[in-house]
Amino acid sequence: MVIILSMENKSAQNGVHVSSNSVKLGKKKRSGCGASLTVVIILLIAVFCCLVGVSASLATGKLQQEVCNIVRTNDSLASRLNCNVGVIQNNSSDSANNYPINVSDSGAPAASYNGLDVAGIYENASKSVVGVGIKDTGASTGTANTDEVIGTGFVVSANGLIATNQHVVSNTSAEYFVKFLGSDELITVTKIYRDPSNDIAILVINKTGLPALTLGNSVTLKPGQAVVAIGNPLGSLSSTVTTGIISGLNRTVTVGDTTFNSSVSKFDDAIQTDAAINPGNSGGPLLDSAGKVIGINFARVQGADNLSFALPVGYLRSRLTEIQQYGKFKIPFLGIEYRSRLVAVGGEVYTGAQIQSIQASSPASSVLKVGDIIISFGGKDLEENSLLNLIQRSQIGEVVEVGIIRQDGTKASVKVTVGERQ
Repeated sequence: MVIILSMENKSAQNGVHVSSNSVKLGKKKRSGCGASLTVVIILLIAVFCCLVGVSASLATGKLQQEVCNIVRTNDSLASRLNCNVGVIQNNSSDSANNYPINVSDSGAPAASYNGLDVAGIYENASKSVVGVGIKDTGASTGTANTDEVIGTGFVVSANGLIATNQHVVSNTSAEYFVKFLGSDELITVTKIYRDPSNDIAILVINKTGLPALTLGNSVTLKPGQAVVAIGNPLGSLSSTVTTGIISGLNRTVTVGDTTFNSSVSKFDDAIQTDAAINPGNSGGPLLDSAGKVIGINFARVQGADNLSFALPVGYLRSRLTEIQQYGKFKIPFLGIEYRSRLVAVGGEVYTGAQIQSIQASSPASSVLKVGDIIISFGGKDLEENSLLNLIQRSQIGEVVEVGIIRQDGTKASVKVTVGERQ
């Protein structure tokens, strides 16, 4: 499915000497009492140390994590311990990259559309949603006014990380700000990490103690699941909430370059929803019935009703893990552009990705050819996996076996070393 859209703006041992005479026996008894007292004191100290250790483990979550590693994930104990919810935190001593992220891989509780607690979800999540705008550098520049919001974002780390769409902050020469609901303060964005391939951007602000949303698992989503979207439609209608369901998954979405302002404008894993998404909603969270982020709202079909799209939160989680580990995005890369198609060979029909172009000096340039149809990547076919997703789940420097069908209809297997997008 290809759709043309408009963009919306991881032990002491004690010995007692015993003598046969009564004098020494009396002394023995007194020393025995002293020894007993010593043992009691040692035991008390040991208990105190254990309590301190347990308290520290509880405070850091280490004890919970160890128990969670032992119990089954579907066990009632695991549920009580909230084993499916965790905090991804960089262990680096560099505080600049120390950004704890709340994640949860458990599926959302079953909830019908009518039984969705929209008010509760909004009350908890809206304090984490921000408006994103461009700072005015003077009337002669023609930039937006300082109080004008052009898109949406949401807090993903209490230490100052905001997620949004790349196209919302695509102007690399502009100075951006974020604005929280109910506040007039324009908080300057000090740094931006951009991923045009997935239309994701991470903004850094000098704030701590922020209310971060929990990032869910987009792999477990199902059509018909109730969702909530929060954003700033038209820039002026701040923190607007809309509801709907997941209408479809793994949609192929193509966006015109003139609107997207990026060399990459195709997305294979988009979440389709009928929740209303309008200009200004871009970069806002798509939430499940438990209030966890499952996607980033980014596009809608012009001239059509109830056809909106969000990017899976899995890509965002990958980018955040990269920032924590490396201080930058490290995106796996092959250097090809392709289109999805079905191809029949020897009576079998394959779902494939036909290569349209190959970047010079890219990992694919010496192995693949324009017109080749990729039908598997790393031993996985493209029936239920998108090529983009498989590439992004691979490791930079990894040698991957790629199954292809050449233009003459012959099948072949080649090996490609995954590179890093620069």
